[in-house]
Amino acid sequence: MPDSCCHTVTASMPLPSGHRLRIPAWMAYDPQDCLAVRMTFGLGGPETATWIFAWDLLARGLTGAVGLGDVRVTPSAGTGSRLLIRLGRPGQDARVELDAAPVRRFVSFARERAPLDTRTVRSALDAELSRIVERA
Repeated sequence: MPDSCCHTVTASMPLPSGHRLRIPAWMAYDPQDCLAVRMTFGLGGPETATWIFAWDLLARGLTGAVGLGDVRVTPSAGTGSRLLIRLGRPGQDARVELDAAPVRRFVSFARERAPLDTRTVRSALDAELSRIVERA
């Protein structure tokens, strides 16, 4: 897929035992879905989980706590070198930590690409709105 992007990172999840589970994760940008990031966690197979949400949520989460729903992003205290992502309902969420540097690179790529790619989305939305108005 032209102009798509996938960044590989290592995520860590705190376990009840106090240990941390390190798992591979992928952040993917697709021009066909230019406002979203797909984050896939796991080794493949049935244990793999993919979450889709706005890449802008990652961007804003690098500098402050954001998110009200199933995806919440917070920078680490102090250095800001880590990013905490909470996936799921509060109290029943998975907590995933990532190094902030690859997230910044990914966000930079998405920020550069999205203005170009949203033109396609905008024209598709305009066409669909025209069809709806014609039927009304």
